Amino acid sequence: METLSLAAIAAILASKSLEKIGETIGENVWESSQKLLTLMRKKYPDTIEKNIQIENYGEALIQIEEVIEKDTEVAEAAIELRQAVESEPNQQILIQSLTNVINIMLQEERRRLRNDSQINNLHVDRIVISNPEENQPAMKQQTSSEHRNSTIIGFYLSFLSMILVGLLVFVPISVGIQQVLIALIALNTIFSFSAFRISTRS
Repeated sequence: METLSLAAIAAILASKSLEKIGETIGENVWESSQKLLTLMRKKYPDTIEKNIQIENYGEALIQIEEVIEKDTEVAEAAIELRQAVESEPNQQILIQSLTNVINIMLQEERRRLRNDSQINNLHVDRIVISNPEENQPAMKQQTSSEHRNSTIIGFYLSFLSMILVGLLVFVPISVGIQQVLIALIALNTIFSFSAFRISTRS
């Protein structure tokens, strides 16, 4: 249970993210989560609203953690919820699933924030340019080099996929190595399609 804090459990269960897990939970967990959710809605409606919307998941976790630390009644309900999760017969699977959902949500948030900052940087770069006509040849040159690089990367990844398929078909290898080759082929195919898609956009 070290990897999963009380706040994380509360946040996941309160935000109804259990639907993403696909695991069936016991009545104790469901009742405990509803008790905690009702209590927090009554005492801290703003925190719960932010958590349910999950606009900033990291911030919601911090706020729930602060609520649990300062309010003994909420802390007791969170402890009861954790104990209910621990008493589940499939507790390891449930805890791992909850941890995975938390990690995925945090990664999505980081990616979204990174994209937002890149968009802001692009916006600032466009504002700084005083005369866009002066920089137009440089931008065209950069676009054509990006196009060329994406095409080359796509070609090499496609070629690598063909080599891996050849190994898979013509060389007798163990099942474990076959599975690794299939995974590499799938990854190469995805990345080569992405590279070709980028090159066609340029």
